[in-house]
Amino acid sequence: MIPFLRGILGRIFDGEARSAARVAEGFLRSQYPDFVVHGTLFRAKELERFVFAVTYDKTDFPYRPSPYWLVAVDRESGEASFLETTPESPHWIRGRK
Repeated sequence: MIPFLRGILGRIFDGEARSAARVAEGFLRSQYPDFVVHGTLFRAKELERFVFAVTYDKTDFPYRPSPYWLVAVDRESGEASFLETTPESPHWIRGRK
C-alpha cells in the first residue's frame, strides 16, 4: 500500500518541484535569517515557474496558523522571488490569515 501511494505522489510532485521547494525555503532563510522556516506548501506548477507558500515563525514559540510568504521559483534559472501575498492573489491560501 505504501509503495503504491509513494508512486502516485512521486508522479504528482516530481523531483523538479521538490528541488524548487528546497530553493524556496533557502531563499526565505537567506532573506530573513531570524525566521524559523517550517516547510513549503505546493501552490502551483505554471509554465515558467513553481509557486510555494513557505511557512515560518518569527520566534521559537510556534503559533497557528503559521504565517507564510508566497515564493516563486523560475523553472529555467532556479531563481526565487517573493510574490504578492494578498487575498486577491490566485495563490492565496483560503481560510488562513
